[in-house]
Amino acid sequence: MKISHFCWETELKAAVNFLAIYGMVISIIGSLVAAFLFLLPLILNVDLYVEIYTGATFVLLTKFGWFAFSYKLHKENTTENFTGVKKMIKIGSYIIGSVQAVFFALMVIFGIILIVFGPGFKVVGYVMTSIGYSS
Repeated sequence: MKISHFCWETELKAAVNFLAIYGMVISIIGSLVAAFLFLLPLILNVDLYVEIYTGATFVLLTKFGWFAFSYKLHKENTTENFTGVKKMIKIGSYIIGSVQAVFFALMVIFGIILIVFGPGFKVVGYVMTSIGYSS
């Protein structure tokens, strides 16, 4: 089956195969980065254990999900189940689009807060803390 409007008219099977293998490789690289993040507090001797371990756990879980999705997509593609492949691509597109929409909304809200309360707040990491006021 050819995709006439996308992917420069390549075969659907070849395009999906590339996406599945790319997803598996990138998820393995991301898992190695998460493993490095688990070792980072020990290497640098810093006191940010909770923050770094939370970030590493989030990255590891995300990459595990990405690997599982890519593996299932590759498996569906090799058995030539094109209905399943199209359904998985649609699900993946919805997930990616939803995550991007949530991050964009958070950036807009964070930007508005910084514009409104700019001089009275200081950004420390990902947490805004009030400065210059005594209670």
